[in-house]
Amino acid sequence: MKAANTDDRGATTIEVTGKAVKVTAPESVRDFVREHGGKLYLWTTVHGVCEGRVTLLEARTERPSDASLVFEPVVGAGFELLIALAGRRPPEELVLELGRGGRKLKAYWNNWAYVN
Repeated sequence: MKAANTDDRGATTIEVTGKAVKVTAPESVRDFVREHGGKLYLWTTVHGVCEGRVTLLEARTERPSDASLVFEPVVGAGFELLIALAGRRPPEELVLELGRGGRKLKAYWNNWAYVN
């Protein structure tokens, strides 16, 4: 079953903290989230690399243990989507996919694996 206003790619536009965000989540992602409790948490993590620091977007169906993360519920994604923006503006688009083997979720911020 598709969420309201969802196109064939699973894309729907929803509002996140006052900004329209296009969320693309194929039916396989929606089914995976529902089968794993119905909630999807998205948050950022900062990693040190040779050239400096990079911020990545994490996606899990279980709430992370970091108590400092403040999640905001987002309505209209076809499942319960909770996002911790950590002071960042919402992206224009969130793309959600299942990785190889269909066991791990991947999230892309404006089609990038890192947050810009």
